[in-house]
Amino acid sequence: MYFFANLSTRQAQDTSRENCNTKQETVMKSYVYLVLASLITLTAPVSAQESSATHDWSGVYGGLTYGSTGGEVTETIPVPIIPDQVNNTSTQNSFGLFAGYNWQRDKIVFGGEFVYLNEELPLDGNPDSIQDDIFELRGRVGYALNKFHIYGLVGYSASNYKVRIGAPFKLAGPTLGLGVEYAVTDSIFVGFEATNRKIEGQSSANITTIYHDLTSFQFRVGYAF
Repeated sequence: MYFFANLSTRQAQDTSRENCNTKQETVMKSYVYLVLASLITLTAPVSAQESSATHDWSGVYGGLTYGSTGGEVTETIPVPIIPDQVNNTSTQNSFGLFAGYNWQRDKIVFGGEFVYLNEELPLDGNPDSIQDDIFELRGRVGYALNKFHIYGLVGYSASNYKVRIGAPFKLAGPTLGLGVEYAVTDSIFVGFEATNRKIEGQSSANITTIYHDLTSFQFRVGYAF
């Protein structure tokens, strides 16, 4: 009888332990589920905030530039005995305007831009010869790193080269450059840009050809609409 009573007691104890373990497992599972649910609830707003914090570079923008421009002028006359005349322009500071539109696909930013530079670059030793204002259309392709935008550009520039006697030379040619921008706020950005322009043109009598190799370094401040 004692054996059966002891066996029954052990079976009851084992059943109690199993029930207790089952309850503990249920409590632990509930706790794990609660922690996971809490983590999901807490991290969801953070993910939304991170997503909303990613800067969008697309849309219309415009702004001002300020910087320096200088270069080399080559004057060519198609007569074998007359050598090319090479001289430098005085490096001058100037301001300008720009306006454009960006599209953004993931981290790739691309678009078009119009630039005007208020230039008046006299030729060294000949102040009557002046490189005048520059008008430019360009395309840009860049890579966005949230608030930073690094880009390259290809464009086409046009300008007049004034001389003391006769009509000004109408110069035009390609532009290449690199730049970087930083978004200070959702709307305001600042940047720096380096460009090289190789423009050329002939006199009205098609006798003399002017080649102008210009390099510009510009600081930019803009507003995105």
